[in-house]
Amino acid sequence: MSFPRIETAEETSRKVKEIYDSPILEIPPPQNARYPAILHVAAVYLDPSDGKYKVIKVDNKNAPRSDHDSFALNLARARVDAIITSGQVVRLEKGLTHALQGPAPQGLQNYRSTTLDKPETPYSLILTRKVPDLEAEIFTSKATRPIIYTSTDSYNLLQGNKALKDLGILVCDGGSSPEIEGALEYLKILGVASISMEAGPSVANPLYKNGLVSELMLSVYRGDIQKEVIGDEFISKEEIEKDFDMLHKFETDEWSFFRYVSK
Repeated sequence: MSFPRIETAEETSRKVKEIYDSPILEIPPPQNARYPAILHVAAVYLDPSDGKYKVIKVDNKNAPRSDHDSFALNLARARVDAIITSGQVVRLEKGLTHALQGPAPQGLQNYRSTTLDKPETPYSLILTRKVPDLEAEIFTSKATRPIIYTSTDSYNLLQGNKALKDLGILVCDGGSSPEIEGALEYLKILGVASISMEAGPSVANPLYKNGLVSELMLSVYRGDIQKEVIGDEFISKEEIEKDFDMLHKFETDEWSFFRYVSK
C-alpha cells in the first residue's frame, strides 16, 4: 500500500483518522500521578512458531520496512512532550535522532504545532549508566532538547564538559543506579505531561508489569523475516488483552497497526 504525499496538518489528520479511526488521538491520563502519561510505540514480529510477539531489531539493515510503521513512530513523537530512549539504543544507533522523519515529516510538524497546539520542541531523555558519546546525532542535531539521566559517577565525569553547554544538554544525577521511575519523576518536575517510550523490553516491560503504560501503538509484522532481525520477546498478546482495550486496527499487506489504551 503506497503512502501519499502529506505536508499539511489537515492531510495529516486525515491519514491519522484512516489508520487510527480518529483525527486527534487523545493520550489517556497517567496511570500514576507521580509520572507523565506513558505512550509506548513498538514494532514486533508475530512468530508463527509459538504465536508470540518478538521485537524487531529496527537497526538491522534487513529489518522489514513500512512507511505506515515509520509514520506511526513519528506520529507518537509528534503527540508527546518528551521521548525516552536508552543509552544502549544510542550506542547502537549513532545516527539516531528524534526529529520528525519518515514519509510525512512536514505534515507531522504542522499537525503537532497547530492541530495539537504543541509548538515547543520536545525533550529527548537518554537513560544510561555510562557517559554517552556527545557526538551522537541525538545530541548534535538540535532537533529536540536532550537530557542525560545517568549515574552519579557519570554525572560527576560530565561536569565541566563544555559540549554540554554548547549543545544545550541537561544532565541529571540519577543516583548509583538510575532507573526509569526516577527519570519519569524528573520529567514530571520539568512540566512534561506525556512521553513516548522508545526503548527495548528491558526498559519497557517493567512498566507494563507495574501498570504504568497508558497507551500502546503496536505495529505487527506478519510476513517472512530473517532470524537475525528477531529480537527479545515482547509482552504477550494475553497480557495486552487483559490490561488494554483495543480502539482500532488497520491492516496493509504484511502489517497490522493497533491502538490500545489502558483499561
